[in-house]
Amino acid sequence: MWLAWFLVLVFSIWVFASRLLPWLIARILSLYLSQATVRLGGLGRRFEVYQLQLELKNIEINVRNLRFTSSILSSEASNLVTIIATGVTVTVKENEGLPVPSDTTDTAEEVTKPKNTKTLLLLAQFLGLQLRDVKVTVCPLPSF
Repeated sequence: MWLAWFLVLVFSIWVFASRLLPWLIARILSLYLSQATVRLGGLGRRFEVYQLQLELKNIEINVRNLRFTSSILSSEASNLVTIIATGVTVTVKENEGLPVPSDTTDTAEEVTKPKNTKTLLLLAQFLGLQLRDVKVTVCPLPSF
């Protein structure tokens, strides 16, 4: 009897980790980025994400494999925390349905600055990003 309950528990954890957890992470990222759509194909064993797709306004980013690693665990990483993205494809699309910006002076617009630049600069020395197999595609854009 205990073996049957154990098998049900293992199967439930496997379903949660392989199907529901990527969906849950994608929904949380989509809500955090507000105007973006995030899709995850699956999660791997060693902090790996497969088939990540991010759509933000007119930019679409596809990543075949996204992995988080550390120089403590692997000699492949050069920083304390390193993000390794393999098979990156960036596509810039035409603005669909967005109004064409008029010729206005920059003095009328407010210049927004990031809120936590000091914190980002302090953490940047410990963070690393490696991009492998990068392809950038720019779709035909309208001439102004």
